[in-house]
Amino acid sequence: MRIDALYAASPRWLDYSGLPEQLEREIGPGAWELFRRLTESETARNLFPDWFVVETSQLGEITGLSPETVGARLGALAAEGWIRLGSESESGSLEVRIASPLPVPRTAEEIRGRMKALGFSVKGISFRYLEDEARKSDWQRVLDMYHNVFGTRMNSRIAEDLRHLAEHFEPGLLTEAFTAAKAEEKKSLAWILARLYRGGDHELPKTESE
Repeated sequence: MRIDALYAASPRWLDYSGLPEQLEREIGPGAWELFRRLTESETARNLFPDWFVVETSQLGEITGLSPETVGARLGALAAEGWIRLGSESESGSLEVRIASPLPVPRTAEEIRGRMKALGFSVKGISFRYLEDEARKSDWQRVLDMYHNVFGTRMNSRIAEDLRHLAEHFEPGLLTEAFTAAKAEEKKSLAWILARLYRGGDHELPKTESE
C-alpha cells in the first residue's frame, strides 16, 4: 500500500486521554510528539493495530528530535509498555507495534465526556488501541474498520448498513473487503457493499464457502 497522502491522522481520542501530559512528564520532551507520529504511521498502514515499519531517520526529521533522542525515547516508550520494538535493519528501518490495550490515565467514559464537552460528536466513537482487539464484538470490529477507512462521518443509514454487514458476512470477508478499500483509497461504503454482493443478485450475501 502506498503511503503518500498529504494529510496524516492519529486517533483523536488519544489527545484527551491524559497520555500527552504523562509521556512528557515521565519520559521527557518530545515523547508525545514521537508517539503521536508512530500512531499516524500505524493507522495509515493497518486496518487493525499491528506491526509496522518506520525509518528512524525520518522520525527525527518529522519530530525535530536528534537521532540520539529518538533512540532514547523509543527505548523508554518500549520499556514502559506503550510500544513494542522489533528488529531494526542496517538501513534504519525499525519494526514497531503500538500496545493494545494501551495503558492511558483516563477511562473511555472520561475521554468520551471530555470530548463531548469540547463539542466533538462521540456517538459510535472508536477507541483504537484502548481495547483488546480479540475481545471486540463483530459490530465493533466493523465500526472500527469503517472509521479507519472512511473516517468519522456517520448517519442512521450508514449505521444500519454496518450492522447488516456485521450480521450477514463472515469476518474474514469483511476484513478482506475493507483492506482492499483502504489500499485502493476508496471513499464510500457503497464500494464495500458492491464488492461483497455477488453479480447482479443484491439480496444474497457471499459466504466464505462460495
